[in-house]
Amino acid sequence: MLTKEAIMEIKILSRQGMSIRAISRKLGGGTEYRAQILAGRGSEAPGSKRSGAAIQSALEGYDQWREKRAA
Repeated sequence: MLTKEAIMEIKILSRQGMSIRAISRKLGGGTEYRAQILAGRGSEAPGSKRSGAAIQSALEGYDQWREKRAA
C-alpha cells in the first residue's frame, strides 16, 4: 500500500505528462499498480474501503421478473 503522499505524487507526475513507466522508474515499484491508481481503481490510502453503495447488480432492473419466475 502507498501513502497518500505517494499517491498524490503519482497523480501529479501523470498530470505533468510523465508516463506510467517513467513514474515507476522514478518512484520504484511496478507499473500495474500505478496504472490502477491513475484509473481510479487503486486504493486511495492504506485501510481505505470502497463504498458498497456504488456497486450495483447487473440484474437490478429485473427484480420483479426474478421474483415472479422463482414463485
